[in-house]
Amino acid sequence: TCWKCKQMRGTFFHTWWLSPKSKKYWKKIRLWIKEITSIQLEFKPEIFLLGMLKGDYANEMKYLILHIITAARIALAQCWKGEQMPTNNLITQKILDCVEMDLLTQKLRNNEDSGYNSLG
Repeated sequence: TCWKCKQMRGTFFHTWWLSPKSKKYWKKIRLWIKEITSIQLEFKPEIFLLGMLKGDYANEMKYLILHIITAARIALAQCWKGEQMPTNNLITQKILDCVEMDLLTQKLRNNEDSGYNSLG
C-alpha cells in the first residue's frame, strides 16, 4: 500500500507521481519554477522524475531548472517512506545544498563560471 495515500498499491511510479500528494508536490515545484524562471514546464513525469528537459531553453535557465528538480527529488526521497511530504524549508535547503556543491565543484576545477554565477 502507498505510504502517501494509503489507498493504492505503492509502486514506484504511483508513490512518486500518481499519488494525489505526489501530484500536488510536483505541481508546487512546477509553480516555483514558473515563478523563478517564467517558464511553464509541461507536467510530465519524464521531466520531474528523470530530468529529461526538452525544449530550447537558455543554458542558464536549463541549469537552474534541472537543479531545482534534482533538489526536489532529493527532498522527496528523504520523505518517501511516510505520509508527510517535504516541507518548503526542506526543499529550499536542498536547493541551497545543490548550489553550494556546485560552487565547490567549480572551485575544485578552477572554473569560476558556474551556472549559478551567470544568474546573479
